[in-house]
Amino acid sequence: MNKPASTRARGAWRSALVRGRFTVLLVLLAGLVGVVPFFEGHENALALVHVTLTAVLLAALYASTRRRRDLIIAAALMLPGLTGRWLSDHGLSAELQVGAALFTIAFLGFVTAGVMKQVLHPGRVTYDTISGALCAYFLIGVMWAFAYLAVELWWPGAFTLTGNVALASLAKTHEELQRLIYYSFVTLTTLGYGDVIPSNGPARAVSALEAIVGQMYVAILVARLVALHILHSERERTPD
Repeated sequence: MNKPASTRARGAWRSALVRGRFTVLLVLLAGLVGVVPFFEGHENALALVHVTLTAVLLAALYASTRRRRDLIIAAALMLPGLTGRWLSDHGLSAELQVGAALFTIAFLGFVTAGVMKQVLHPGRVTYDTISGALCAYFLIGVMWAFAYLAVELWWPGAFTLTGNVALASLAKTHEELQRLIYYSFVTLTTLGYGDVIPSNGPARAVSALEAIVGQMYVAILVARLVALHILHSERERTPD
């Protein structure tokens, strides 16, 4: 029996949303990293960072979770961190901000694992697979930015700018997180411009770990995707 047109339309819409979940997340992540910094110094820059980051976290929640249990766990990790970020400029203590950052790190780690599980699942390598792999890479960078933020909040002066200026001096201009996102991706890609410098042991240790993870991610991911592509190409060439 044919399904009603409305049912088919809803099914097609849901299917399109599922197929495009990584693309939406990728666009938002690219905006957070590559577009938001252009508004640095603008009177609404802080609100833009908060709104974009909130959109990224919600899109990551949707893209990475397939089961109800995973959705509940991810949401429970996301809410304290997101709330703390919105309240960070309204007198929230440094200790609570560190706690919020740690919840955000746990959430980003959880959803990154969920994305990678879907990307590395045996199957055809598609555009959505590539988008998911790029999303995971971006999520790692954002996750480490919050790790740097937690270090800076716990050990003020853990990061300095060129000229021995403490990163904490940016507190009144609300640029810390954006500068740390920049530093995170510079470290993840091992560019190392040297304009932001880790100045104590914890900051240097976290930076070194990110550089290692960035290299391992690219090597392992490329090898896995190439293997999957070769496997399915051979299956298509081999007659049943």
